[in-house]
Amino acid sequence: MHSSSITSRRAWRTVAGAFLIVTGSGQVAALSLFYLPVTADYGFDMTSLSVYVSLMGLFSILTNPVSGKLLLKWQNHIRLFAVAAGFFSMITYSWLANCRHLWQFYIGGVMLSVLVPFVSGVYGPVVITHWFVKKRSLALSISYIGVSAGSVLYAQIVRLLIDRMGWHAGYYTCGVMMMIFCLTAALLISEPPVRYGLKPYGWEKSGENATAKVGLTLQEARKTSSFWLFFAATFIASLYVMGLQQSIVPMLQIDYKMTAALASTLMSLYSVTCAAAKILMGILCEKRGIRTVIVIIAVLMFSGLILLVISHSLTAAVIGMILVGLGNIFTTVIQASYTADVFGNREYSAIIGYIGLAMSIGVAVIPVIIGRLYDLSGSYRPAYFLLLTFVLVSTLLSLLSYRARPRLEQPEQEVLSGKAAEQ
Repeated sequence: MHSSSITSRRAWRTVAGAFLIVTGSGQVAALSLFYLPVTADYGFDMTSLSVYVSLMGLFSILTNPVSGKLLLKWQNHIRLFAVAAGFFSMITYSWLANCRHLWQFYIGGVMLSVLVPFVSGVYGPVVITHWFVKKRSLALSISYIGVSAGSVLYAQIVRLLIDRMGWHAGYYTCGVMMMIFCLTAALLISEPPVRYGLKPYGWEKSGENATAKVGLTLQEARKTSSFWLFFAATFIASLYVMGLQQSIVPMLQIDYKMTAALASTLMSLYSVTCAAAKILMGILCEKRGIRTVIVIIAVLMFSGLILLVISHSLTAAVIGMILVGLGNIFTTVIQASYTADVFGNREYSAIIGYIGLAMSIGVAVIPVIIGRLYDLSGSYRPAYFLLLTFVLVSTLLSLLSYRARPRLEQPEQEVLSGKAAEQ
């Protein structure tokens, strides 16, 4: 079989595997489904219980960069990470299903932090970046549809089990689903193409040197203003992205007086819209550039949040869910594509793992902020006004980062080896 055919088959099969493992991120959105039943059973207040999600984000500050370095060092055995994540997810959710005290939930939050790099912003982008030169944004977008697919699956299946069998069964189900996704992904994902004597997909249209590692090291990237501006933008974006995902269902139940079933249905609508947005925005990134897409998603997100906080009708809720779904791709497609486009692929896994710190900090902070605002006001509307501010600040920082982006150059040693190969 011609090498280009083998490359194409392995590359797109890897996208399918990344899609499956990223589907596990639906578990994060599903955590909000447990708030009301757990607090009802044990009498915890919302703020105290939400701390376990904050601990997940806080300890992800450690697990994200460590996972990035491990994936860089052990890239030729990258499938083993998916297998390990699958089994550990079953252990983690079994623990949560048997929690009775707050401190036990807090330990569960720390255990969840180990899974975060594999189902959010590190593992999927790394395996795809190994295999793609052209159509990388599209490939990333397809894999990130898994976020939306997972949110729909977890929201519907877990809610149904919580209603019929209790929240303990819901946690067990999260673990089983995550293990299935990870183990199946391990069968589909391929190690980097160099291990098979192949070149990345699309290298023919970019020239022979397209396979070279071009860009900045993590140490070099951290010396640029562009890196820290984008780090800050990612942190602020994670506040509104995770704040929205963690509060949609309880917000609709409390502020819109919806049933749990109707709120979960709108959550699924939001997730389906997110899936469509990832493909659409991925194509726009290829054709119009990432800066244009950053502006578009900001307008959509801001409009949707405004509609949600000023209205009380079902129609407004539906339109608002669609708009925020279309705009809620910063911490998925934008983060992964921007990192590759601006800082290159030389140490991509290390850089995106470090940028993942920003998202981890946001995940740690926002549940407590939203929970506290709710406890003080009895409504989620004050929190949503805060999310509006985060959208504006994150967009401004992203545009400033792009303006200050560094000029990428191929390392001198690789340039010389490339010229020698041509001679």
